[in-house]
Amino acid sequence: MAHDESLRKYSFPVAANEALQQYKFGVVNASGQFAVCTASTQAPDGILQNDPGTTGFLSSIGYSGISKVLVGAAGITVGDEGMTDTTGAVTTQTAANLGTGRALYTGVSGDIIPFLLKLRNKV
Repeated sequence: MAHDESLRKYSFPVAANEALQQYKFGVVNASGQFAVCTASTQAPDGILQNDPGTTGFLSSIGYSGISKVLVGAAGITVGDEGMTDTTGAVTTQTAANLGTGRALYTGVSGDIIPFLLKLRNKV
């Protein structure tokens, strides 16, 4: 799956041990640290690209382009707008929550699929 060739990224230290959280949505908190999303209402700042492990280690955050993403329990269908679920994984967007991009493949829980990031901020 060679779909991440034009992904734009930045780095922040991680807020907690983010081992095994690769390809999940997250936010940069008030302390300038990256943390995996824990609510479907959060507006993600990007998708974690590496597996930084321990608190304070640098994360690599994809914020624009085509990224891999972990599919959540509800799954997602190709072409669906996606959003974060309560674990930081992607799920199909609901009307009440902010979309984060579009699924380029169909995926079921635990799959890693290519995802076109189109992050938006609430106004």
